[in-house]
Amino acid sequence: DALNSRGIKTVLLPDKGITRIPKFQKVLWNTIREFDPNLIHSHHRYTTTLCDLWPFGTYKLLHTFHVEQFNKKWNSFYGDHATSVSQGVKTHFVRDFGLDNRFITVIYNGLDPSYWQERDEPIRTPLIKGDGEVTAVVIARLVEQKGHDTLIRAVSLLPDDVKRRFKVICVGDGEMHLKLEKLVY
Repeated sequence: DALNSRGIKTVLLPDKGITRIPKFQKVLWNTIREFDPNLIHSHHRYTTTLCDLWPFGTYKLLHTFHVEQFNKKWNSFYGDHATSVSQGVKTHFVRDFGLDNRFITVIYNGLDPSYWQERDEPIRTPLIKGDGEVTAVVIARLVEQKGHDTLIRAVSLLPDDVKRRFKVICVGDGEMHLKLEKLVY
């Protein structure tokens, strides 16, 4: 709504259930036909596959790998080039999927620390505070693929003396909000 109110056209792709597939494909391909883009940047393997299969595309296709995908070897469509959010994810796709090392460029999430240095602002680097506490902040949608539930379960397995000094703050919202709250309490 915020983008539309600023005159930026948005297209919502259906994302629930197996019946979405033909409609998803039709909406995506109609959108490509309408916009006739020079570049498509996809963050989802299914969208990348459909864009790779579109027979009339004259665009370059960039795919971003966010996580390792051990159970997705059937998918061999990755566009013209790919980025990954970490060296570990890149290594996974080169080693386990046989992709050329030159095909993937690592672009880390976050800001370069020089951003703060140039502004004469302090950088808070110590992980463990003076009182021995560790605070971790996770900024992400509260959805299954982000793994908040795994983090919460892992923290629950820590020895009590470590757990007392360890705090996790989750920033975000999403479909798993209530489930995650119940898991914590």
